[in-house]
Formats: sequence, C-alpha cells, structure tokens
Amino acid sequence: MKPRVLFLSLLNNVGLGRIICAMASSGCECGILSPPGFYYAQTRFAERRFQLPRHLGVWRGVLAVQYALETLLWQWPPDVVFPLDDVASWLLRGMVLGGLTSMRLTQVIERSLGPSKGYSACLSRFELMSLASGLGVRTPHTVQARTRAAFFDAVESWGYPVVVKSEFTCGGAGVTVAADRGELEDCAARYFPASPARLRSLRSGVRKMIWRRAGIPQPRGNALVLQSHIAGGPAMTMVAAREGHVLESVSFVAERVNPAVTGVSTVVSHIEHEEMRQTARRIVAALGCSGFISFDFMLSPRTQEAFLIEMNARAIGTGHLGAMFGHDVCGALAADLGGWPRPMPRPLWDQEKSIALFPRDLEREPDNLARYKAGNIHLDLPADDPALVEAYLGYLAKQVPGGVDGIRTALALPPGQPKWRSAVAAGLKRLAGPGPLAGESPDVALGASRPKKAEDRG
Repeated sequence: MKPRVLFLSLLNNVGLGRIICAMASSGCECGILSPPGFYYAQTRFAERRFQLPRHLGVWRGVLAVQYALETLLWQWPPDVVFPLDDVASWLLRGMVLGGLTSMRLTQVIERSLGPSKGYSACLSRFELMSLASGLGVRTPHTVQARTRAAFFDAVESWGYPVVVKSEFTCGGAGVTVAADRGELEDCAARYFPASPARLRSLRSGVRKMIWRRAGIPQPRGNALVLQSHIAGGPAMTMVAAREGHVLESVSFVAERVNPAVTGVSTVVSHIEHEEMRQTARRIVAALGCSGFISFDFMLSPRTQEAFLIEMNARAIGTGHLGAMFGHDVCGALAADLGGWPRPMPRPLWDQEKSIALFPRDLEREPDNLARYKAGNIHLDLPADDPALVEAYLGYLAKQVPGGVDGIRTALALPPGQPKWRSAVAAGLKRLAGPGPLAGESPDVALGASRPKKAEDRG
C-alpha cells in the first residue's frame, strides 16, 4: 500500500512543487492542504486536494489548520504531514508544544517531524545556533538582543558588518546586514522605536493573539538575533531523516540569489562537502528529526570551511534535484515510509553544469533567456507538470509584467498549445542543447491518471 503524504502550504510561494512530484514518482500517494488557488495545489502529482478557507491575510488563515487536520484524520488519514513553508513548519510544531492537538494528530506530526523535544530549536534561530555551537559545529558569533543597549554591546567586540535577524521571519524578510554603526542605528530605530505608533501596536497585539491561539508559541517581535558576518558564498544541504538518522542528503552552492545578499537561490550547482554533511547529521541526531530538514551555510572562499548560519525545518527548492547527482533524498524518504528497498543511485547530470531554478531565475532576469544557450546551465522547468508551469507563469506575470510573453515564446508555450510537453521539450532543446530533463526518468510514467478533484474526497 502506498504511504500517504500530506503537504501543508500556508504561504503562496513558488519553487517547492517539485518535491510533491518527486515523492509521488517515488511511490507515495500525495495530497495537499492549502487555501484555494495556491500554486503548489495545481501540480498534477497531488492526487488529492483539500482546501482551507481563504486566508484574507495569512495570520488569520492559520486558525483553520488544526480543525482541518483533525478532520482529515477521518476523511483521508495521512501517514505523514510535511510543511511546504516556514509558517506551516512553525504551526505544526507549535500546536504540539501547546497541547492543542488530539493524541492521534500529535502522533502523526511526531511521526512526520520527530519527537516534540526537538521542536524548540526548530522554532528559534537563537536556540538552534546555541545547540549547534555546543555540538562543536562551526558557527558565527550569535547573541540575543532584547534591548536597544544590548543591540550594540556585542558588536563592539565583533566589528562590522553584522547580521540582524528577527525570529519568525522567512524568505530573507527580517534579515538585515548592517555595514557600519550608522546602518545598525537605523536598524535599531526600526526594532526599538522610541514611541511606537498606536495603530502598529494594536495590529501587533492582535497578530500575537492570533498566533498564540493558532498554536505558534512565540510571535514576531521577540528578541532579535545578532550574528557576526561571515564573508563567503552561500550553500545549503537538505536531508531526509527518520528519528534522528539521516537517510540521504544533498548539497548545493548558490551561484545567484535574488534579491542580492539575503534573497533565495536562483542558480545552484552540486557540491560534495563533508563538513556540511556531518553538521547536518549532528544536528538531526541531537534533535531527533524526521522528514525533510535543510541547513544554510556560508563557505569560506579560501578554506571552504562551512559556517552554519540557519536551519529550515522543512524542504527547500533544491531537494528534488538530489537524484540527478546520486543522492535521491525523496526516494530515500519514500522507501523508508513504504518499507521497500532504497533506489539505487543513478546520477543523471553533469556535475559541472549549473541549474537555474524555475521560476525563480526567470524572475531574477526575465529578459536574458540567451544565458541558457551557453551550454553550462540547465533550466529546471517541470516539463511533465503543465498545470504547475502554467501556475508559475501566472506568478511571473505578476512579478515581471510584460515579460511572460517572451518566456512563452522562448519555451514554445503559446496559448492553447495542444502538444504541451513536446513543445516544452523542443523549446528547452533550442535553449540548452541536448540532455535529459531534470527529474525525468524512464521509470516515471508520464501519462499519469487525472488527479481526483477536491470534492471527490471522502
């Protein structure tokens, strides 16, 4: 019997839909729980779609999640529930820590994410860095700042630049790099205003109340986290784990990020890095993690030493690429859930070739599609998932108005194209030359049955 995997999406992000594809192609029955119209819910690899009420602002939408999950335990009981964004990750763990879930739902979440004793460090940047430092992991200097005075004390011994992070923020939001005292003063003025605006204080209070009621234990506005700045290049490792044991991991370096410095990766290349791998193993073991976990590093340009700067207690947008380099993260987790042998490593891709993540890299530079003709970069477009591509093109239409028509033309995707998949393949061949599409395998049936509609669940 196929293991049932439910994905929870509470932020309408892009880039992680391929994880659903990878888990479904590895033998899982996948469903998604999200508000209506979310991008990830468009993938054909989600056999079941369950809808939350429209958010009307994400912080009000989180209130419906617990009831929806408790109901699904009877309608379509999942074996595991995996978050697709940070808010979903915080909420699943927070509901358990707050004692808000039934015994049955608690068991499902702990089977999915690991025991609750490890959740606190997954919810706090500062606690995670303290744990990592105690394990002997290479980390930047890190302190908490609860007052304006403490905001500056630590920096005196570190020097500039300094990185300021707010708890319970994601996607680069809430992260500031202060190059000097003046920029740090500006940052302090935002976080420690002399006289907070009454309306802002009221909104903040309402938000905190909603967060607590939903299950997220600590609202935004907590003590800030200050870190010494590590010069170098960003890198990341994603693992699949079961009860503190790493089943498989894959690592990449970020060649391009958007926006610059604190943004998300848009072009990556595979790397084998023992220190990154061992750091992930130590922390996963210490926390007893299950499911998908990812770690962000800065690599020293001279020594390639890996400094851990953050952990994301969820999957990231490069996780589905592991099979291309002999590290099938999704296949390993699916095999563990299903009780069947792990897939044999079958690298499909040139280790030296960079991968442009769709649609993020097109958002970064929508007018320069010629860069994909150079032969040293591959556009990771999900050609076997037309509905997801169309959803992502809709996202691009909002981010780069007027740029989508050129993208459609370059990829041979005119409106109403009847032979969608062959048109995509032809467009990619013209852009990037011959080679297999990312994630394509002869073992994957491309003519999958039509997904069930949400109203068919029962």
